[in-house]
Amino acid sequence: MSSDQKRANYWYFSQYAGLDFNAGSPVALTDGALATRDGCSTIADQEGKLLFYTDGVTVWNRLHQPMPNGTDLWGSYSSTQSALIVPKPGSSSLYYIFTTDSQADYPNYRPELHNCACLAYSIVDLSKADGLGEVVEKNTILYAPTTEKIAATLHANGRDVWVVSHQWNSDAFFAYLVTQDGISEQPVISRAGVVHQGRQEANGNARGQMKLSPNGSRLALVMEESGSEVFDFDNSAGTVSRAISILDNALLFAYSGVEFSPNSQLLYFTAVISEVDQPPYLIMQLDLAARTAEAIKQSRVIVGRYVRGIDDLQLGPDGKIYAATYLSDSLGVVEHPNRPGPSCNYRNDGLYLLGRSPNGGLPNFISSYLLPPDPVLEMPNVFTPNGDGYNPRFVPIRRQRVESASLTICNRWGQTLCRTDDLEKGWDGGESPAGVYYWLVRYRGSNGRLATQKGTLTLLR
Repeated sequence: MSSDQKRANYWYFSQYAGLDFNAGSPVALTDGALATRDGCSTIADQEGKLLFYTDGVTVWNRLHQPMPNGTDLWGSYSSTQSALIVPKPGSSSLYYIFTTDSQADYPNYRPELHNCACLAYSIVDLSKADGLGEVVEKNTILYAPTTEKIAATLHANGRDVWVVSHQWNSDAFFAYLVTQDGISEQPVISRAGVVHQGRQEANGNARGQMKLSPNGSRLALVMEESGSEVFDFDNSAGTVSRAISILDNALLFAYSGVEFSPNSQLLYFTAVISEVDQPPYLIMQLDLAARTAEAIKQSRVIVGRYVRGIDDLQLGPDGKIYAATYLSDSLGVVEHPNRPGPSCNYRNDGLYLLGRSPNGGLPNFISSYLLPPDPVLEMPNVFTPNGDGYNPRFVPIRRQRVESASLTICNRWGQTLCRTDDLEKGWDGGESPAGVYYWLVRYRGSNGRLATQKGTLTLLR
């Protein structure tokens, strides 16, 4: 696991719920001070040790105490993505907390009041308060009005961070670049997709999650009343383009959560469907690797249903996607989110929270923290299918985060002797005599990256 991934190892969310991923599999926690309806954010250091967390209104330190000056931030308990914590590049102590307010008070927008429907930021300095942190700058407005959507990913340089939000009553995305010099004064503005606006004087379309893919190449969002869209994102320039409307089924409504698979090729979202005699709350999957926009739309498949409500989705450091479910003491879990269709294995009661309720909201992270490391594959250079049971097959010595692979074995004349997609089965040598042979492996990692390895092997009998 990379050091950046460990920054997402602690989660505090909903009604005093928490998770610790440092052991690999999540361990439920009950020591958190956060109780909120929707958005929140948590940050750990590069070793996976908790630093602080927030619901966008209050900031708690690692001892679960409110930080000095750490109250009355301009997020909201009912904002979908109320907060997002971003470390300042090049600093070991400074962190930005970006906040979005609830849209409920947007018609009465006044910048001097808490409810201002704005994107704002505050700054935490962890060198203060004996290393427990203090909020040293609070509620600096970047722009208004905004929706309740906010997401972030690393710049292509691997150091700086793009923070992306969406303007209300507009089709504009605002991307701010966070560098060692601070937050860019002027955002990159992209106009793509539909206008985010209310219906019948309502503002439900301001709600719903927005996510950037783990590899930083895609952006997806849901609008509570109007559906969902997916876009290309350029993590060098900060631009959003090529909108695809992926939900246009009149039976679907009340969209809420969205998340990418670890390999960034599958998209999951939650919605409600008006079907008779069926659980109305759905988790659906789309194949973003489909060749055309229409093919992406047609790839839609239901992978889970629930009778009581499914809200936010969030990819975890363990490569699973977690779903916030209502009236429950467990999180839903997509066990294998890189697998297409029902084979992804969604379970409603996937992770017990020790009596805590997920209640709708999950923490928001820089998406790059959840990108799996590159795959590792190591093949031997000799094997001995001589009947003694020792080293009888040509199989990997080491295999990590390899999702699929194909192995080809050829002799010195270029004749193919073996071709298999089962690396663990490998090659038993068949009737081939002792000698030198050539192998080629093409494989895909759990992060979606393709790789090729080749070499020679010696068969001894």
